Amino acid sequence: MTTRSHKGLWICIFVGCLLIWWASDSSAANISEFVNITPYLEIEGVYDDNVFELSEDASLPEDAEEHEDFLFNTRAGVGVDLNLERPYLKFGIGVDYDFTYSKYTNNTEQDGVEHNLDFELDFLSKYEKGIVRDRVKFNIRDVLSLIPIDEEEPLLPGNRALRNEFEVGLDYKLISTRRISFTVGYAYGRTDYENTSIEVETVADQYEHSDDLTQESQIHSGKADFQYVLNSKLTYVLSYVYQFSDREENLGELVSANFSRHNVLSGIQAKLTPRIHSNFRAGYTLTSYDDVGNLSQSDQDNFVVEASVTANFARQPLMTVGYRRYYTENDFGDTLLTDNVFGRMGIKVTKELLVNLSADYILEDRDLYDDDTKQMLFGVNTEYEILKNMMLLVGYNYRNKEFFEQNFLAEQEREETTHTFSGGLQYQVARYVLLKGMYYYTDKSSDIAEQEYSRNQFIASGRVIF
Repeated sequence: MTTRSHKGLWICIFVGCLLIWWASDSSAANISEFVNITPYLEIEGVYDDNVFELSEDASLPEDAEEHEDFLFNTRAGVGVDLNLERPYLKFGIGVDYDFTYSKYTNNTEQDGVEHNLDFELDFLSKYEKGIVRDRVKFNIRDVLSLIPIDEEEPLLPGNRALRNEFEVGLDYKLISTRRISFTVGYAYGRTDYENTSIEVETVADQYEHSDDLTQESQIHSGKADFQYVLNSKLTYVLSYVYQFSDREENLGELVSANFSRHNVLSGIQAKLTPRIHSNFRAGYTLTSYDDVGNLSQSDQDNFVVEASVTANFARQPLMTVGYRRYYTENDFGDTLLTDNVFGRMGIKVTKELLVNLSADYILEDRDLYDDDTKQMLFGVNTEYEILKNMMLLVGYNYRNKEFFEQNFLAEQEREETTHTFSGGLQYQVARYVLLKGMYYYTDKSSDIAEQEYSRNQFIASGRVIF
């Protein structure tokens, strides 16, 4: 898109000017002192007996040849971290890029290339004089990724879109003392989807192409954060965020409204013990929608909260439990009120054995259509060092999800339960060479027979970091 091209050009010019200026200021410095570059190459072979995740009686998608297939993936990427610090400035850049080429033996129509880019820039003023002293932080973030429109069926034809998420923001600390901090900020972001001529075969007849099913937008947001240190263990926090989302409608695309949102949170951060920290913030959110033609949507307002307890222990590296209630938007322009109860725990049973546990209960409420999605997740994954540099990996993951109906994806209301078992070996041949072999078995049951399937995957891979 033109917008994205111009934006990328200005980012490159800005970063290039900063680097040239910095190099001229410190020409004697060794670049390896502040730049870390990590390229890698990975080759992966996969046998999959149910590539399209279909039930035994389901017909194959158009142009597909077999349910089972051998797949070869080649991935190459690079990570770049640049951190520069001077008495008057702190500057950092993070870039992660990866390229994947996939080749199928039977279903050659699925052959393809994917690009993913994650770019982040941070600029912190440490100038010793004037109004910007230790108070200005500037950041840029850009994420380019290829996403499935229907996440539940990622390989079906037409079900792919290239998404670019860009954000630039500036924070300024108005007050900075030993006990009081007050920061204001502004950020501009936009989400773009690459236009495509791929015909969509998974949706209702009124949508012909995959770009009809995504909603481009730009977002303006402002914030104010206040912190007051009550004592060595307690800190009072108060935050306000205003967001305006401008949907960029085109004829034939989904109809979704522009909206403005006010979000206020107030609470306490506490150090309960040297090893246990807690966070509790509660507040209120109001979302107001513009009319779309003759259609109007009522304002949404609700209680929101963030609460968590995090602990560090010698034999238990990390434990976090918490609850969040917040608003979010998906790629189709739906606004969802989300409740998430979560828990994470890592247990070092012995020197050789590590067990990681995770659990989530997620409720998404789509107020516009008065429906909701419920989801329960549980996972246990273990790592056991059977020999020096050789790990045995065993895991189990469970998901139960009740879906709301999505007419534009021809998705019926349904409930599904998925069990995934995994096991394999990982061997660190040398510092920069990793070999891995894994087996995955997936079983999904559904109250819609066409959605049920089982799947076996064998994956062997080798990874080299240069």
